[in-house]
Amino acid sequence: MFHRLARLAGLSLCVLIVSCSLESPKAPNWTVPINVPLLDSTYTVIELVEHYENAFIFPDGLLGLRINSELDTTRLGDYLQLADISDYFKISLSDFYLNNLTADVDLFALENINPAVAGLHGQQSTVPPFTFKNVPSNNVQHPEFRSASILYGHATVQIFNRLPLDLDNVTVQLVQESTHEIIMRSDAIAHLPAKSTKLLEMQIDTLSIPSQAYWLISGQSPGSSPESVMIDVHEGVELALQLNQVHVSRLSAKLPAFSIDHEVAINMGKDFIIEKLSLKNGSMIFEISNSLPVALDLNLSSSHIINRASADTLFMPVHLEAHGKFRHVFDLANYEINLLDKQRLTHLLPFHIHGGMVNIPDGVVDLNEENSIQVDIALRDIQFGQFSGLLDHYQIALDSTRTAVDLEEFGDLEGIEVDDARLNVTLFSTLNIPVQFVGNIFSLNKKGESTSLYLNHPLNPSMDRREVATVLPPFTPANSNILLFINLNPDQLLAAGHAFIGDGKKSGCVYADDYIRAEFAFETAAKAIFQEKRIDMDTTLLHILPPGQSRSSRSDVMELESDWTKQVHDLSFKANIGNHMPVGGQMIIKVAETLTGLVADPDLILGPVEIGPARLDSEGRVQSAVSKETLLAIPADKVSLFKNDNPHTRELYVAIDIRINGSNEQSVQIYGSDYINVQAALLVNMDVNNEK
Repeated sequence: MFHRLARLAGLSLCVLIVSCSLESPKAPNWTVPINVPLLDSTYTVIELVEHYENAFIFPDGLLGLRINSELDTTRLGDYLQLADISDYFKISLSDFYLNNLTADVDLFALENINPAVAGLHGQQSTVPPFTFKNVPSNNVQHPEFRSASILYGHATVQIFNRLPLDLDNVTVQLVQESTHEIIMRSDAIAHLPAKSTKLLEMQIDTLSIPSQAYWLISGQSPGSSPESVMIDVHEGVELALQLNQVHVSRLSAKLPAFSIDHEVAINMGKDFIIEKLSLKNGSMIFEISNSLPVALDLNLSSSHIINRASADTLFMPVHLEAHGKFRHVFDLANYEINLLDKQRLTHLLPFHIHGGMVNIPDGVVDLNEENSIQVDIALRDIQFGQFSGLLDHYQIALDSTRTAVDLEEFGDLEGIEVDDARLNVTLFSTLNIPVQFVGNIFSLNKKGESTSLYLNHPLNPSMDRREVATVLPPFTPANSNILLFINLNPDQLLAAGHAFIGDGKKSGCVYADDYIRAEFAFETAAKAIFQEKRIDMDTTLLHILPPGQSRSSRSDVMELESDWTKQVHDLSFKANIGNHMPVGGQMIIKVAETLTGLVADPDLILGPVEIGPARLDSEGRVQSAVSKETLLAIPADKVSLFKNDNPHTRELYVAIDIRINGSNEQSVQIYGSDYINVQAALLVNMDVNNEK
């Protein structure tokens, strides 16, 4: 029940004296009425519910209940960020470019190619035509090469004919010693003149050169006839095998100068297709280890990581000792990652590493795929100020909000029954990228029961980063379970949701201070089932002055002269009640000498005075007020309350209570314009010239 603080109302005294002619009175005694106004107050429905924050008035004047809730502002900079990324890549032996690697130098001696001239060593002689087939080389072990497993590359076979004889249709082939399997076969050299050299270029694809292998040579010679030539049986055909730009998985040889030119990329995550990422904070950690027995000078770079101030791209020189390690933390603040190349998978961030050996080691080394350069890259604590690119329904959990509600008390109006309601939802965003909002508003009561309303709606894009509102179609009984939602009598509303950023098709731009928020407003028309209740009207302080004292100009109290009540004929309260409420009630007048007595034990109670309900139209709205005027006589034994024979002012407190009847469990419509008006005055009939 609504309790109004008693306030002392000061009303201007309006004394209406009805006099008769003094020239020729018809009787020795007459009475003069004195009207002392006490109260003129109107209490509207708006005043009755003014202390209830959820009450409001619909445009048509109907009293309503509004419960506001919201989703707190969620700034995307707190959520839309790169998760920590760790990635690595290896540059193995097979990734190196080996150049000018001499794999073999061998000799096919004349005494083996043409045994017929073996006894002519050191002599001038003619040599008749001859043929040679699969003649083995001297198989001299090369001091700088043992074996190799070649993945791909180029080979150059150099054939140097040191003989004084021409050779025709010359072919060579490399044979594995243990299995006699042919490893490599050259094309035929149609004509190889005496003392000349031919180069045979060969493409190598998956070739192993074992440590135990030998060469075979085949061909023919037209001889020297009719000329004689100097015979040196130890001279012959020299063969040199050189490997160029080969990639090997295993090698036992003296390392030639080699270079590294390798491009790799780390995966930035499937949620982001980055065109441009402007970073505020974060670091990139490089850890590079070298398992090769040689020192390296490398350069690691990325043209996609750019300093915003200088426009310089990432470039980092790296020196690695043999079997050494390198670590560097690169501060990415004020950098941007730019992946605008549409020809690449733009969720991959490319890096380029190139360089080579510091010096060539002496002697033969044994290498395999375990010998490598490993580069570990980690992105940590990446926060960005701007993202441009493609997001594919990137999910962000929005901050949930609980709102306490109290539907059991509606100001001075109790017993709300709802048969119509609506939920208005407005979403706000500063994003210029497709955003889908998905959420629920839950109704929770003290019994543990719950129900919810489901929301799924796209947000309007912002063109200039200003907040843009998206007003959803209202939830009504026609399209939702909102009546079940509100009649659950909830004590809490819980709003929660997610935003899905991007549609995987349209690129957009997101700033760290972009945000999403939501506002919810439940509105119900108030149909109140009235229970009988009391409304405390204003309290008036009445001063009854001592004998001989005239009224002052005070406005905070009503003053009554002692002479008026000394000769009082009768006293009464006159009241006029105007009721613009759909239910009736009663009025009671109370008088007491103290405020506490006014509440606990009044000295005088008059009434009750019944007042009926206002007249309603066919739609249940008050059409016109009903009025009732009444005169309540003060009993003779209580008239002394209003007299004062003492030298001090006597105080009386006068209050009027209104009791509103119940509505017999029937709901009635309440409008903000509904009211109760009470006018009250003290009517004093004073005897004149009465010697008594």
